[in-house]
Amino acid sequence: MGTDDRRFRDQISLAGAYHYTMALAYLIGGAALLVYAILPRLGLTSAQTLFPPIIGLLLAGLLSVLYGTIGRGLGRLSNGARMGAIFLALLGSVGGAFAVMGSISSAIQAQAPLTSSQIRPSRRRDGAKPRETAEVK
Repeated sequence: MGTDDRRFRDQISLAGAYHYTMALAYLIGGAALLVYAILPRLGLTSAQTLFPPIIGLLLAGLLSVLYGTIGRGLGRLSNGARMGAIFLALLGSVGGAFAVMGSISSAIQAQAPLTSSQIRPSRRRDGAKPRETAEVK
């Protein structure tokens, strides 16, 4: 076996280890959703409040299986696993880009001045104007 073959296998094994680690992370995240978001609410609330955590649990389970399967395939030097790894990397990049865009848009929104429709004067119950308070310096 030449140096290039060994280097190639090491790189693929490293990518496989990354995918196994991601599978474990999604598995732990799904278990946390189950323990902290689903089980405490089972008998107390309606089924509608359980819907988002259950969807998150299913998504975490699906991604855990995908990452684990791709990690196993990369360990076997499968070409299909390499394509799957590229797909998951692109999916993660797109998700990261949306997270960054959301952060930027919320920062811009926080800096924007309020419009006149968003400003509501406070009123007392008896219809009188609110008292002016002195500013604390």
